[in-house]
This record gives sequence, structure tokens and C-alpha cells, in this order.
Amino acid sequence: MSFHNIKSFPPVERMSLMENAIRVRISSKDRELIEKVCKVRGEDLSSFTRRALKKELAVLGIYKQGELTILGIKIQNEED
Repeated sequence: MSFHNIKSFPPVERMSLMENAIRVRISSKDRELIEKVCKVRGEDLSSFTRRALKKELAVLGIYKQGELTILGIKIQNEED
């Protein structure tokens, strides 16, 4: 599995790396909350969703430790 720092690619190349789309249904309340968080963080809904999905995959143990570091994700051990 190969990971790239997507911000290091020009905009056109970024889009070619993200050519797949997933459509999800959420409640209006959840969307409003997510939009508020995005506004505070200065990110869009897609960035929020991608980050949330990567964090969940990390929790499930899909990523190796080096990949977690690259993604900026810290996972607490259950023992902590």
C-alpha cells in the first residue's frame, strides 16, 4: 500500500489520485455539525470525510505504524 502527501501534488494530479466517489446518507443534524467543524478547521466536507475514514481504518489496524505517522494519526493502545 503506497501513500502520498496529496498536498505535495499540483491540483490536477491531486484529482487524478482521487477519482473514486462514495455517496453516503446522513441526518441533517449530523451534516450541520460536520459543516460547523469544517468551517472552524477551514476544510471542506470531502477532506473531513477522507480524514474520518482514514482514522477509522487506523483504529481497525489496517495501516502500518509508518503509514500512521505519515497520515498524522495517533492511535492510543487499549492498555493506556
